[in-house]
Amino acid sequence: MPDPPKFNGARDKLRAFVAQLNLKLYSNPQAFPTARLRIGYAINRLRGRALEQLLPFVENNLDGLSDSQDVINVLKTAFGDPDAAATALQKISYLRQGNKEFSSYYAEFQILANELNWND
Repeated sequence: MPDPPKFNGARDKLRAFVAQLNLKLYSNPQAFPTARLRIGYAINRLRGRALEQLLPFVENNLDGLSDSQDVINVLKTAFGDPDAAATALQKISYLRQGNKEFSSYYAEFQILANELNWND
């Protein structure tokens, strides 16, 4: 499993970063057997503003972080969409096929529908 690209705080990249980080940690548990190793790895995949959010924890011996999920929570608080459902609803209301191929339009629709927990 490759390393996720380093995350710099771009809101539109957070969800993918979290997914790739979790995949890396869960698919390779022998490399990250302790919470401190998971936290260290997660912080090591940050740069720029995202890293700056976690520097106070690093400077305080990781106090306040019990596992990598705490790192993710800090990032979501700082860079996540505060109302992802409203954002997805707004995007889906403006979504049009236009000149795009149907498969491209449908893929975008599915992403937004999943964000809204829409089913059949």
